Amino acid sequence: MNYQFLKHNTNLAQLINQECNKLFVQIANLNLDALEIEPYFKEYFNRCHFTRQYFTLETSAKLLYDALQLVNKPHTQVVLMDYGAGIGTLYILAKRIGVKQVIYNDYLPEFTHGAKVIDTALGTIMDEYITGDIDVTCHQLKQKNITLDIVLSRNVIEHIYNLQWYFETLYQYQPKAIIYNSTTANWRNPAAHLQHVLIHTKNKPAVVAEKKEYILQNIANITDADAQKLATNLVSVGSTDFTDFIKNYSATSIIPKPDYTNICMVNGVWCEHLIPYKRYTQYAHNYNVQFLPGIWDVNYSSALKKTLGKFLNFITKLLGKSGVYTSSYFYVVCKPK
Repeated sequence: MNYQFLKHNTNLAQLINQECNKLFVQIANLNLDALEIEPYFKEYFNRCHFTRQYFTLETSAKLLYDALQLVNKPHTQVVLMDYGAGIGTLYILAKRIGVKQVIYNDYLPEFTHGAKVIDTALGTIMDEYITGDIDVTCHQLKQKNITLDIVLSRNVIEHIYNLQWYFETLYQYQPKAIIYNSTTANWRNPAAHLQHVLIHTKNKPAVVAEKKEYILQNIANITDADAQKLATNLVSVGSTDFTDFIKNYSATSIIPKPDYTNICMVNGVWCEHLIPYKRYTQYAHNYNVQFLPGIWDVNYSSALKKTLGKFLNFITKLLGKSGVYTSSYFYVVCKPK
C-alpha cells in the first residue's frame, strides 16, 4: 500500500512520498531488540515511530518539503542540518531524497549513538554526526568549513533554555541559513495552550523537589521552608542562571518570579516552554520571522477522531496564516534579514 504523505504535485513531493513509503515499511519491520541501543532509547524510538508511525513521517515530510521551497537552489545542492534530531526520520528523509549534505546533531551522545545504530540498520548514513549544544555545533561546522542553507528542528525549540542565544549564535556562524522550526507549544491555540498549562502544573512539583534538593545541598544553614520557597520561585530558572543564583544567594535580595506556568529543570531543559509569538520575534531579531500552521493527524482507526482531524485541517487551511489558532502545532520560520 502506498501512502500519500504530501499532496503537492511536484517532482520533489513525489520523491519524498516515494522515500517515505520505503522508510515506513523499513521501520515497521525493524528488529529493535537485535540492535545495541540502551533500553531507554529503544522505548523512545518505539514511542516516536510506532505509536503514530504515519503521522511522524507525514510531519517530517511536510517540514522537509516546505523548508526546501525557501531555498533558491535544487535540493541536490542544499546543505542541511537537523538540530536536536534525536532518533527521528527528518534527517533520514533528507539524505534519502539526495540533499547534497546532511548533518545530524543532538545534545546527548547517547542519542547520537542510537541514531548511528538505527541509521546503519536502515542503510542511510549521514555526512556528519555532531554532538553538542549550538555553540559547540557551530564551532565544529566552522572547523569543517560547512556552510548551511537550512537548519531544521522538529519539536526542539520548546526545550532550548536560551532561545535568544540560540538564534544569535546561529546568525553569527551561519548568517545565510534559514531556520525552520516546528513546535507543539502553541500559545495561540487555546486547546494547545491549556494542554501545556496542565503539563506544567502536573510536572511542577517534581521540578521544585529537584531544585529544593540542590538548594539544600548548596546553601549552608538554609531552612527547609526557605529552600521550598526559593525552589518554587526559581521553578522557571535553569542552567547557569540557576546555579549562579544559588552561589550568590546570600548577596541577592531579589528573587525572580516564575515565568507564567513554565518550568525548567536544573540543567536548563524547558518542559515544553510556552511563550507568546512576539518573544520569538524579539529573540530572533536578526531574522524575518513567520508563524505558519501545522496539520492534524487524520490516520486514526476511530472514525470520530479521523473526522475531527479532517475538519480541523479544513478550518486551518481555510484560515491561512491565522490557522495557527486551530493547528495542533506551528512553525517558526526565520529568514536572515
